[in-house]
Amino acid sequence: MIQVRRVAQCLALLLTVTPPVAAEPAQPVAGYGMVPAPPTPGGTSDLVVTRLADGARRTFALDAKGARDIAAIACFLGDRPGRVERAFDRFGSHDLVPRAGTRGPMILAGIGTDGTPGLLFDNDGAFEGDVAAIGRPPYAVSLAASGLRLDPSSGFTLIAHLRLGNVVSIAGGQLLQLGAGPPHALALLAGWADPSRPDALSDDLTLLQARNTDLSPPPPSTPSVFALAVDRAGLSVLSRGRLSTAAFGVQDDAPWTDLLLGTTQPGAGAGFELDGLLLFDRKLADSEILAWAARLAPQASPRRSGTVVLDGSSVEAGVGSTGLRNQTRLYENGLPGFQIDNVAVGGALTSDRIRALPATLRLLRDRPGTSILLCAVGANSLATGVPVEQAYAQIARYVRDAHRAIPGLKVGLATLIPNGGAIDLGRGAAFDAYNRLIRENRANADFIVDRAADPVMGDPHRYRPIDRSISADGAHPTDLGHARLAAIDLAAFHKLLSGPTR
Repeated sequence: MIQVRRVAQCLALLLTVTPPVAAEPAQPVAGYGMVPAPPTPGGTSDLVVTRLADGARRTFALDAKGARDIAAIACFLGDRPGRVERAFDRFGSHDLVPRAGTRGPMILAGIGTDGTPGLLFDNDGAFEGDVAAIGRPPYAVSLAASGLRLDPSSGFTLIAHLRLGNVVSIAGGQLLQLGAGPPHALALLAGWADPSRPDALSDDLTLLQARNTDLSPPPPSTPSVFALAVDRAGLSVLSRGRLSTAAFGVQDDAPWTDLLLGTTQPGAGAGFELDGLLLFDRKLADSEILAWAARLAPQASPRRSGTVVLDGSSVEAGVGSTGLRNQTRLYENGLPGFQIDNVAVGGALTSDRIRALPATLRLLRDRPGTSILLCAVGANSLATGVPVEQAYAQIARYVRDAHRAIPGLKVGLATLIPNGGAIDLGRGAAFDAYNRLIRENRANADFIVDRAADPVMGDPHRYRPIDRSISADGAHPTDLGHARLAAIDLAAFHKLLSGPTR
């Protein structure tokens, strides 16, 4: 009996022992925009927006489910842009406001992911439709939060839902800096336009001011989740669904005090759109990164999948458009499920894009579904006096090299729309002759996009004198012009995807 009683007592003691405490799941120290956060009854503050048309300012709240109030923002802005003056911290008091000497990012209703207005860090002139602004004194667009204190020994993790305007740029588009006076740059999105760089750096994600740290391709021009986790021992990067690591830690004296999104630096850069961002005060494990990324990730499309890469020069990069509404942005509704990349570089010659082709093709290797490369470069070569036959021989080499590198890749060429400057220089006939060769397709492209045959975009009389409904300067399309070019491109894509084209 005593033995039974002792067994019962021991059993009761075992049952009352406190089990080991499980590690607390990682929780953000700051979060902005469309991020997973506990619902707040009655909603919580989201953004302060100034309407550019008249300077009116309004604060918008999230609803109880944490969703952005799309209808209210659309009603306030209409089809005109606004600027974000404050982005409220969903998890604390570290609100984002423009750094002194810069302006807040733009916001436009109806163009964000799934129609949700995102924050457009566009470095102003490059994507606001004002082509001449690229050559004027530079502007900078940023949002910054002060008061953050991050310890290099425990590190930090940033996870963002975003898109790039294009992968390469006439100036780097900065994503993140920490510290003040001067900040310590941690991640720069979009590469340099210098075609003499090594192939691996022709499109890049630059980390920790180390221009040779190329851990993974940059995020695409379609919405995706990007993550950067750093401590003294090294870093992890999530890009395009792939985790990369490197034993490359930051210095102990790095001033990890403030968060800066965008840039205070000069130059008209290829922008990015930010829909949501989470910041953690330690370096998360890979499994934690993937778990949070899955919560931020855009929903997968059940329809066909594939990859489209658009190559070219300033027209394809989106110069003349507003709010990152370049051609690749406009492809999305017509190509659901496709990953889209824009690698065009303003001012590029055909020879430049041939040198950058190995880096471009990295974005198309081992991709599921149909892989398509459309190249529309050539206008700058012809306008600067490159003979028609030489320009066409160069584009034929481009097609040949792409086919040899990736068997089965669908390579397309676009005819060139008129260019007012080239017409003034007497090079209009060269454009016509080059377009005839493209249509004959001795370059053996898989498909041709005949933009120049369009009665509006291909009419030279609309560029001299300038029809400002389709071009602001006689060379770069307006939003209307970009939309028309995108429709022409999409028709060619759909024909390609529906069956044989050659």
